[in-house]
Amino acid sequence: MRPQPDVRLGAAKAGVNTAAGYYETGWQYEDNGEVTYTVVIPFDAEAEVYLPKKDGTTEEMTLTAGTYTFTL
Repeated sequence: MRPQPDVRLGAAKAGVNTAAGYYETGWQYEDNGEVTYTVVIPFDAEAEVYLPKKDGTTEEMTLTAGTYTFTL
């Protein structure tokens, strides 16, 4: 998953149903300018997640099943 936040939209959410289950990701700009990302990974699955940070770098991680929230 590689969300691409855009301040002009303010927020977005998307999901895809796969053979492994339903994956979902979303992002939302907060009042202080930070971005909150939400990632949902189905049971017994994993995902490579790449989250863009304010400084232009990317936070890369492999996540297992569950719901995650990150504010960057």
